[in-house]
Amino acid sequence: MKDNMNPIEEWKRLQDTSFLYKAVMYDQEESYWSRYAENYDQRRTGGKGPEAELGLVNDLFDRDMTVLEIGAGTGIFTKYIAKKVKKVTVVEPSPSMIRVLKNNLDREHIKNVEIIQAKWEEVETEAHDVVFAAGCLYVFYEIEKALKKMIEKAERLLVLTHGINGYGETYREAAELMGIDPPSSGPDYRHLYNILFLMGIYANVHITKSRSEILYDDMNHAVSIWAERIGAMPGKLDRLQRYLENKLTKLPSGRFSMEGGERVNAIIWHTKDR
Repeated sequence: MKDNMNPIEEWKRLQDTSFLYKAVMYDQEESYWSRYAENYDQRRTGGKGPEAELGLVNDLFDRDMTVLEIGAGTGIFTKYIAKKVKKVTVVEPSPSMIRVLKNNLDREHIKNVEIIQAKWEEVETEAHDVVFAAGCLYVFYEIEKALKKMIEKAERLLVLTHGINGYGETYREAAELMGIDPPSSGPDYRHLYNILFLMGIYANVHITKSRSEILYDDMNHAVSIWAERIGAMPGKLDRLQRYLENKLTKLPSGRFSMEGGERVNAIIWHTKDR
């Protein structure tokens, strides 16, 4: 973080060059999720990270709680939380993610989840015992406004997860090979914690580490996603494809897999005085 820079200003500065936020600005990532949502739950993960996150999050919840989950995606957390609490209300903008989420809930016969298709900035909803946002905070530019609304709607507990993207270095390497200014991975959990501290929220933090992968339907799919993320020009796509051919592993299914570097994720939570 630059000396004397307000953490909220630093968040915005990093978002200005973030390949993740660029995709959000393009079309709320729907061009990405329309092809990738089906693959999202099929990623392989390594290390203790995902299990530790699920375990700790579940430990924070009680049977009598209602949970407002922001950016639930395909329901990686939702399906576990819903089995422990009274009710979950999901706010998720992506129709592709919602389609997979509904299928996941139906498969496990989960009936206590209400789904609202909307952006968090635009939705009006009642307060819940818990507000929970896992891995979706990169979509916000006006982070202070988004967090204030979460705090307002959380009657008992605010739980957030945010990390350091495990693919940032690979995106930078690809960009540099093609003579493109490297994108940033955006702000990480340290920036989020500092913003909460500035807002007077003295939160608890638990760090987990894991490795993960991204799945692509085919090489064209991978090239199109990467070109969008790093801003590769059409004339350089052949060079980008050669780079990806060395990075991706073809699976027996015909899909391609890329393993990421170590992902460091933080669970940040704050219990409100009652």
